[in-house]
Amino acid sequence: MTNKLQIKVKYLDDSITKLEKIAQGDWIDLRSAEDITMKQFDFK
Repeated sequence: MTNKLQIKVKYLDDSITKLEKIAQGDWIDLRSAEDITMKQFDFK
């Protein structure tokens, strides 16, 4: 038996592509409203 977790997503920018359910798997792709470059040991 699998328990399903409901995740609520708040979109703060209309230009971000909305999440879509895919036919295979249970993963989601994360999106960000800004481009961020981080180096090893960076924290934001």
